[in-house]
Amino acid sequence: MSEALPPLAAAVQRLGAAVDLLDAAAARRIASERNGQARAMELELMRADRARLAELLDQATARGKALESAHAEIEARVDKAIDLVTEALSVAGGPER
Repeated sequence: MSEALPPLAAAVQRLGAAVDLLDAAAARRIASERNGQARAMELELMRADRARLAELLDQATARGKALESAHAEIEARVDKAIDLVTEALSVAGGPER
């Protein structure tokens, strides 16, 4: 049979168990805060990436619009040149287009 612990030893044992529980809870809290900080940092990095990508998209869109405008202008000039050459050939009696 096991002997009953003296009241002081039982109290010390309960105190030790309570300290162990408190230590484990503190460790979980610290880990949780570190995870929260890591998540907050990751979220901030994602926001910065999103802002950078949005800026790059805006720049690419503006460049695309500028290229479309240049293409339209070049196409108009080429059409005009073709018309002038065709007209010149018809006046000179050459083959028509």
